[in-house]
Amino acid sequence: MKRLSISLVVILVLTLSIVVFVAYRLGDSERVVAQGFVESRMLRLGSKLAGRIDRLYVEEGDSVVQGDTLYIISTPELDAKLLQVEAMLDGAKAIEDKAKAGTRKPLVASAYDMWQKAEVGVTYARQTYRRVARLCEQGVVSAQKRDEAYANLEAAKATARAAKSQYMLAVEGASREDKEAAAAQVRQAQSVVEEVERYLADRVVYSPVDGEVMTVTAYAGELVGTGYPVITIAENGTAKAVFNIAENLLPQIRMG
Repeated sequence: MKRLSISLVVILVLTLSIVVFVAYRLGDSERVVAQGFVESRMLRLGSKLAGRIDRLYVEEGDSVVQGDTLYIISTPELDAKLLQVEAMLDGAKAIEDKAKAGTRKPLVASAYDMWQKAEVGVTYARQTYRRVARLCEQGVVSAQKRDEAYANLEAAKATARAAKSQYMLAVEGASREDKEAAAAQVRQAQSVVEEVERYLADRVVYSPVDGEVMTVTAYAGELVGTGYPVITIAENGTAKAVFNIAENLLPQIRMG
C-alpha cells in the first residue's frame, strides 16, 4: 500500500511537470527571437592626390568632429610645380607690363631670358623623354611614364614657343592686340597657378562629419593612390538596427 502511494505521487509529479512545461511552451510561443545587427553610415575618406602620407592625426577608436584634420599627403612634386607656374605667372606679368609701358631694353632682355630659359626646359624634357622611352622599350618603366615624359616635352615646346612670341613682341613693340594677348597670357598663367593651388589644398584631408574612426588602413610614410580609403568614419546619429524576420511573421510586426 505504501509502495502504491509512492507510485501515485511520482505519477502526479510527472504529470504536473508535463503540464507546466507544455503551458510554458504555449505561453512562450508568441515570443519571436530575431537576430540582427546595428549599423551606422560609414564614410571612407581618401584624397584626390596620390602620394606618401606625411602625417596621420587619428587612430582607430578616436572621436572626431567636423573639420578635424585626419592626415596630410606629402606632395613635393606639386610644390615644385607651383613654383614653376608661379614663375610663369611672373614672366607673363612682366611681359604685360612691358606691353603697357612700351618697348624698353630691359624688358626686351627679360623676354629674351625667358625664351632661353624655356628652350633649356625643352632640351631637358627631350633628354628625359628619350631616356624614359629607352627604359620603356627595355621594360624597366611603364608606357604611362613614357607618355607622361612625352606630354612634358610637348608642354615645354609650347612654353618655348610662347616665350619666343613674347620676345618678338617685345622687340617689335606692343600694339593694342599685343597688349590684349599679353593680358590673356597673364590670365592663363593665373588660372594654372590657381589649379595647382586647388590640388595642393586636397593634400590635407578633413573629417566631413562628427563621428568615430573605425578603421585606419595606411599610416605615415606609406604610399596611397588617388581616392584610396585611408580612414573610415562612422557618422554619429546614423545608427540603426537591422533584423532578419521570416515572411510568415511579417503580419505580426507593427510600429512600437
